[in-house]
Amino acid sequence: MKVSHKLLSTDALQALLDEFITRDSVVWDGTLAQKRKRLLDALENERAFIVFDEDSSSTHILTAEEFASNQAQSDER
Repeated sequence: MKVSHKLLSTDALQALLDEFITRDSVVWDGTLAQKRKRLLDALENERAFIVFDEDSSSTHILTAEEFASNQAQSDER
């Protein structure tokens, strides 16, 4: 389920961004603040999406391409 970043509190959004950045993201260069800004920009411009996985009760950030691929796979099931 896609979740708009606008629905999250500032603190919740920052925690999600930080967790994504420090986990295994493709956001490698720059300071934490710069990485947050790039990721937030991607969310605002729909180049990335926050997705809640109901099966695992976990939240992920996917690129638009990853999201589209996941949707196509879900449609095939």
